[in-house]
Amino acid sequence: MTVVQHLGEKLEIKQAAPRFPALGLAMYYLCHRKPFSDMPSSAIIPVIDGQIRRGHALIAMQGPRAVGYLGWALFTIEEALAHVQNGEAPEGATRDQGDVLWPMTVAANSSIVLRALVRTARGMNVGRSIMTIRPYEDKSRLVPPILIVS
Repeated sequence: MTVVQHLGEKLEIKQAAPRFPALGLAMYYLCHRKPFSDMPSSAIIPVIDGQIRRGHALIAMQGPRAVGYLGWALFTIEEALAHVQNGEAPEGATRDQGDVLWPMTVAANSSIVLRALVRTARGMNVGRSIMTIRPYEDKSRLVPPILIVS
């Protein structure tokens, strides 16, 4: 768990667990934020549940309120590069093994919360690279992908 001060209150970053209470909290937080609020529950709930089950999810709490969420998958470099090419997570990828951390679900109330989430995820994944595509509203993608080598 990471603890920092934010707006005069303690900000706690902790692994999303136990599974079902964490899933409820994460979904309540995400359903009030775009683009997640526009997604059908049948599409987003299995993704968040998978992240929490694999231990690849963090929730930022400020007092009793959730103020951020970060969920990721792990891919091999080949799977990550395939993801860049077609924009879809690789079919059949286990998402829990590999040298590349791929942030899949990210939401935060502030840049301070976001940085604390990222810092904690990096600390849990020492030695892994981080790779992602930044989507834009017009559905274009930033290519080449962002690649941070730890």
